[in-house]
Amino acid sequence: MKKSYMAAALALAAGMSTTAMAAPTAFQGNVTVKKDSGSYQCALLGENVKVGLSSNVHGALECHEADNTVKVAACHEGGRRSPLTCVNSGTASVPVWNHGNCTAAGDILADIPDYKSYGVSSDGGVVAEYLLSGKCTAATIVATDLWD
Repeated sequence: MKKSYMAAALALAAGMSTTAMAAPTAFQGNVTVKKDSGSYQCALLGENVKVGLSSNVHGALECHEADNTVKVAACHEGGRRSPLTCVNSGTASVPVWNHGNCTAAGDILADIPDYKSYGVSSDGGVVAEYLLSGKCTAATIVATDLWD
């Protein structure tokens, strides 16, 4: 993943405050997420944000007014397969794990070497690995635990 993707993801997830998107929307290439109109709309944004993805990279974003969060994820068609490292993007009292089998930050789920995506949420702001249900596609990027 390019550093520019992560910078865009963090910019999207950092300055949010209501929304048109309530389910993850997959995309490729360059998109502009607009505060008040367009195909990719998120009223939680303070200003329009351009997200540019490299060739063969699939992205997804979700703007959710009900819980005041914005989530962004990406994966590469070439794939990344290795054990998953558990990350808590919530708090100690209300953990939000990147996989249902995680119980402690830093745990390694070595028995799950599946394709991965990387995602971030404005509710926690921690970039974490999320397992895909197969090779990276528009369908698999919107079906990870990040969107639960």
